[in-house]
Order: sequence, then structure tokens, then C-alpha cells
Amino acid sequence: MTIEAVVDDQRLVARIVNLAARCGCRYTSIEARPHDERATFLKVAFSGTTEALRLLEAQISRLIAAQA
Repeated sequence: MTIEAVVDDQRLVARIVNLAARCGCRYTSIEARPHDERATFLKVAFSGTTEALRLLEAQISRLIAAQA
């Protein structure tokens, strides 16, 4: 599974990586670069079981939605 998002809070990058471990997933690649003055473009690829990836995706979606 790969997620791409623009995040306003760079601390979300660390939170997502830590969340992956708690959900039983691993990140296989990560890219974070400036999007504009405030935001960061984030692209992360994860591996894990179907259920773990589903849980991780739901948690990441909540984190990203909460920043809006």
C-alpha cells in the first residue's frame, strides 16, 4: 500500500511511521519534501498483512483529516 498526502504538520511524518509499527506494518520507502512554505508532500509505501494495512490506512486517514 502506498499513501500520498500533503501535510501541514511535519510531525505527522513521524506519527505515521510510528503508527505503522503499532499496526504491525513496515514502511518500505518514504519520501518527504517541501510542498510549499507551510506544507510537506509525503509519500510512504507500506507492507504488511491485509488486515494490518487496512487498519493502518484507516488510522492514517483519520490523522490527515484531523489536520484540516
